[in-house]
Amino acid sequence: MSTAIANLPTPFEVTETMCASPYYIEYGKRANEARALRNGTDWQKHWKIPITPSGTDTFKIGAMWIDAQGTFCYPIGGDVQADGQRHGELFVGGRSGDAAIHDNYRISNWVLRNLPYITKINCTMDTHTTYQVFHESFFVCGASFVANEGTPNEHTDAEGDHPLPMTFIATSDVTGGRWKVNPEVAWAITGRGATYMAIQKQVEHYVGELEKQCDFTGEPGDKLPLVELTGGEPLLQKNIHPLMRRLCDMGLTVLVETSGAHDIGASDPRVRHIMDWKCPSSGESKKMLTKNIARLKPSDEVKFVIGTGEDYDWAKSQLAKHRLTECCPVLFSWVAPLEAHQRDESLNTFPAYHSPISRRELVERITRDKLRVRFQLQMHKFIWPPDEKGV
Repeated sequence: MSTAIANLPTPFEVTETMCASPYYIEYGKRANEARALRNGTDWQKHWKIPITPSGTDTFKIGAMWIDAQGTFCYPIGGDVQADGQRHGELFVGGRSGDAAIHDNYRISNWVLRNLPYITKINCTMDTHTTYQVFHESFFVCGASFVANEGTPNEHTDAEGDHPLPMTFIATSDVTGGRWKVNPEVAWAITGRGATYMAIQKQVEHYVGELEKQCDFTGEPGDKLPLVELTGGEPLLQKNIHPLMRRLCDMGLTVLVETSGAHDIGASDPRVRHIMDWKCPSSGESKKMLTKNIARLKPSDEVKFVIGTGEDYDWAKSQLAKHRLTECCPVLFSWVAPLEAHQRDESLNTFPAYHSPISRRELVERITRDKLRVRFQLQMHKFIWPPDEKGV
């Protein structure tokens, strides 16, 4: 039965492009399509599987979607769309950069292939009060000011505006009136008997406690001197540069891991880049922005992730061509081959003409060729079983 289910065709096509943007249901149209499926279409007649109303199922099968929030699924970065809404502020890119889109695509097609067997689909959501302090509509600008002045992200927050995603709001911003609780949404909290001023005081206390817990100037051993931003791709986030600048201003060492496919020139000069340079076996080596090479600083690092002998030869040629070891430290990181059950269909496979390289072979080639690079292991492969899913 499982083989039959897995091989059912879909009654209509769902593409990854459809899964990359909000889809608004035309309920009347969907009802007509469902009726057509139930009454017999070529798809149904071919497979001889009657689709009856789910209410008549004697053996019921339910599917559950956990925390299926649209904001996780659309890689739009919070821009205002034609419908006047924002989407994608919390997009889950994963290792591939568009993991949530692949997930939606697989889920949609799985549902269509299994229409005759599913009784009901239940979606769970995180439950919150109508407004919470992390919602952008919770705050409004109390007085106009220019943010990120003199940077590519310079903009004016006008009185009454809501903060952009990833905006830092300090205690002084709240007590000084730069940002204040939005009076228009205060009813969602004051319904419990609190006054507007009480809510404002509560927010001042909340922000102040956060600052205390994130005190980077405290006693030695009681502070966090380094922050590393990773992903996905951090540089795709709309306000990543103001975030990194603020962290640097707080006296932190800030590292950002980036694929090299995005301009690092806009970063604060205090930020240290760990720039992956994809090798040919990944199928993405041409996505590297070559102008980034000229922008590397001695505090940055370039990392080649090497899985084949051809990758090694190619990386070695890039070292010589761009004189990379004169710019910054260079790492050769060995990629452990994935077992079949670990592979995601979104990942590229090694080209057939490439020969996998072991970590020992990689080390021996580095020492033989006297390369001025550091060898790096993927430590999580040694901490956890390398064939475990997700490792």
